[in-house]
Amino acid sequence: METSDLRVVLTRGEKWAALRRSDLTIPWSQIQTVEVVAEPYRLVHGLRAPGLAVPWRTRIGTWRTNGRKVFAVTTRRRPGIRLELQGHDFSQVLLSLPAPDGLAERLRAAGSTPADRRPIGSPRGNPDQRTAGE
Repeated sequence: METSDLRVVLTRGEKWAALRRSDLTIPWSQIQTVEVVAEPYRLVHGLRAPGLAVPWRTRIGTWRTNGRKVFAVTTRRRPGIRLELQGHDFSQVLLSLPAPDGLAERLRAAGSTPADRRPIGSPRGNPDQRTAGE
């Protein structure tokens, strides 16, 4: 978490699989809702372009459907988070994490201060962040 942005740090392998050269950076003001989800892998739908999908195991990269772009780094049977974005290249970010609840509390606290940032939260769940190696 940085002062003006949320940075999703990707491992070298994740960057390779997603065909990205850099980490994903999201300005706080573009994050609309964040929720903890039981299995973000199941929420990845559409046409993969570009990215990597190992059937019944993992989905990494960009998925496109109905004019929407979703960025995913997900593994089957692992909990994680869903970030809904507005005004960003991606409309949604789905990430698998080992302990999404703890990170959700940190992200909620970081997103609510200072006053120039819009509070982050969702009536349906908790906010979170992903870092490399988790």
